[in-house]
Amino acid sequence: TEFGEPVPECSQPVKVTASSGEKGLSVFFEFTPEKNAGDMKCKIKVPVLKPEGWPPLEILVSASIAGTVPITPVLPVKDKEEKAIPEKKTSVAVI
Repeated sequence: TEFGEPVPECSQPVKVTASSGEKGLSVFFEFTPEKNAGDMKCKIKVPVLKPEGWPPLEILVSASIAGTVPITPVLPVKDKEEKAIPEKKTSVAVI
């Protein structure tokens, strides 16, 4: 099977590249959110050059973008007995 260059149709700017190897086609997707919050939707079409007449592959990518984390430092909060409460750390996962 021979493939053409991927063509992205996305709601935000993305970079899409592809390479063919012994194990098949690899498609690489790069995205940096421009907005603080919202949704990103992307359809990537990869033309099938050989065999002729085959429809393009379609890859769908979507993401929910949360607001940005404040840059101001967070000081530890103290309870009624004036003991410092350990800072809470937050991690973000993109699924």
